[in-house]
Amino acid sequence: MDVNFESLDVTLGGEISLNGFWCRQAPDSPLLDVNALRAQLRLLPILWGQLRLKEILIDGPVCHVSREADGSWNLAQLFGGRDDGLTERTDIPVIVIVGGRVVYSDPISFESAVEEEITDVNVSVFAGDREDTRFELEMRLPGAHRVEAHGRLSVVDSRLRLRVGSLNLRKLDLKAVQRFLPKE
Repeated sequence: MDVNFESLDVTLGGEISLNGFWCRQAPDSPLLDVNALRAQLRLLPILWGQLRLKEILIDGPVCHVSREADGSWNLAQLFGGRDDGLTERTDIPVIVIVGGRVVYSDPISFESAVEEEITDVNVSVFAGDREDTRFELEMRLPGAHRVEAHGRLSVVDSRLRLRVGSLNLRKLDLKAVQRFLPKE
């Protein structure tokens, strides 16, 4: 796997910016492209030799999700092929994703091969303790003008659990999503 970036900037105010970040399985097989990744450090812990993050902003990410012919997912590469659940909690209080996009391809799960994009993805995650992290999500799905959701995330038995408090779909076109539904 190849990982690279165009530039790295560090300010005295505790901000680290990584611009033009990308991750590839192979030269022609992208996994993740990010316009800019900005991390704001907590300044006081630096005095004790610790790096603690206050916030991460991910601007313009494009995540390429694909199911391979053998049924495996390409994103397993990002995690070293591991699928052993979540065992550690991060100490990042706020993670914000703006202007994201997910490019999805799946040649085997549906009646015909699927190539779709989820666009205008904006996500905010506000970390609480291991059992209670709040999220807000907005995106544009194929067949829907806009999707908005908010709720809570938790880790139970090393697995991520999602509790949606509200879900709004605007202008849902059932014909556009029909091919994703099971056939009788």
